[in-house]
Amino acid sequence: KSAIKKLIPKAWLQQYHKILALLAAWWYGNPSNKLVVIGVTGTNGKSTTVNLIGRALEATGKTIGITSTVNFKVGSREWLNNTKMTMLGRFALQKLLKEMVAGGCRYAVIETSSEGIVQSRHLGINYDVAVFLNLTPEHIESHGGFENYKKAKGELFQHLTRRPRKTFDGQSVPKTIVANIDDPHGAYFLHFEADQKIGVSMSDASAQSLDRLIQAQQVEITAAGSSFSVHGVPFSLQLLGKWNVSNALAAIGVGQAFGCSL
Repeated sequence: KSAIKKLIPKAWLQQYHKILALLAAWWYGNPSNKLVVIGVTGTNGKSTTVNLIGRALEATGKTIGITSTVNFKVGSREWLNNTKMTMLGRFALQKLLKEMVAGGCRYAVIETSSEGIVQSRHLGINYDVAVFLNLTPEHIESHGGFENYKKAKGELFQHLTRRPRKTFDGQSVPKTIVANIDDPHGAYFLHFEADQKIGVSMSDASAQSLDRLIQAQQVEITAAGSSFSVHGVPFSLQLLGKWNVSNALAAIGVGQAFGCSL
């Protein structure tokens, strides 16, 4: 397979991936148009954040679907991801999205990897929210450099407003970016077009150019977990480490985008 790839011109291979992604979406009836889709990308913490977002939405009474490196979930049914793939192939992913629609899900939370983006697996998906967590050097060889890696992640955010906005129950779903602005690359992901831009931070960040800023205050990290507050509302996690506070803030940012109370 790798030998064949080397023989095929790169431009042809890219077109093949794009056609396959659009064909898969068409084959399964474009299920992402019937869901509110949240894509989570970044180097670290994607699976954790996908699950935090999913659990937070479930706590407000929503029926959700999840696809991550660790697990899959469709409503009350949940199982481990044993495919060894962060982001499923185009037909498998579209099939799972269709199962979410059939299972009564309103929200789908998708761990969206740079490798999947390069292979256009995101192309047949109409995302409503794009979440950026962090960016550190990884997969550099396969992408041909750090800048290419960053641009691959950025393609998810570029793709966000290429697809039409959705309306559910008479309410339009705004195209939204949620980004960790403590990361030095956060500004890059916030420069893409969106209806609303939400920044999350554990520092004294500025809300300039943001529609909303989610800031963690009174952060305490212990061996048992962590605690913090957002706008005076206390939160506690059994997850360890400062990085999981950042992941939780991203989940809170997504919830705030949909009007969920703290």
